[in-house]
Amino acid sequence: MKLLVTRAVLVLCLAAAAAPALAQSPQQPSTRARAWELGGKLSLAAVGLASNALPSTVQKVFDSARELGKGLGVDVPLLPERELDRTQTQALVMKYLLADAGAPIAGHLGATYGGDHSALFEVSVKSTLLLLFYTPGGQEGAEVATVIRKRAVDARLPEGLWQPLVAKIEARASFDEVKVGITDLQNGVRRHLAEEALP
Repeated sequence: MKLLVTRAVLVLCLAAAAAPALAQSPQQPSTRARAWELGGKLSLAAVGLASNALPSTVQKVFDSARELGKGLGVDVPLLPERELDRTQTQALVMKYLLADAGAPIAGHLGATYGGDHSALFEVSVKSTLLLLFYTPGGQEGAEVATVIRKRAVDARLPEGLWQPLVAKIEARASFDEVKVGITDLQNGVRRHLAEEALP
């Protein structure tokens, strides 16, 4: 229970940190930046749902994701309903992010804007998903590290942005250390994409 509460609080903090990133830009963010932000906010809303975050906060983050999706011409399906059984809710969230919403959104981004956009979305979603299920040495974490290693290259992200998180996962770092790595990755990519779009 304590772990779920801690992760829910973390979701809220990450969402608050992510919110002003696009708003502070004097110009419309690039489609690459918006694809990354869509993945981050959609997955934060879903992880918040599975971690018993306040429904109003989950809805606020989700609405922001839907607005980003609309601007990219992407339909973002509604989040699943929260179940009384937390394990069942987590399973629904995983299915939602990987299949029901994630795969169609990634496919649309790739077909419309290019494979780098779908890769950005996927890395953002799957790195955030670590907040839900990462345990040192766990199979799921290892699988996400493999996906990040491949898809970050497809996304044209510098190795220095994603390698530290992958290294932490592969070294079986604690959840708290990986949590810092996720935050560093999200913020680092956000800054990189903002700078990339500058004339």
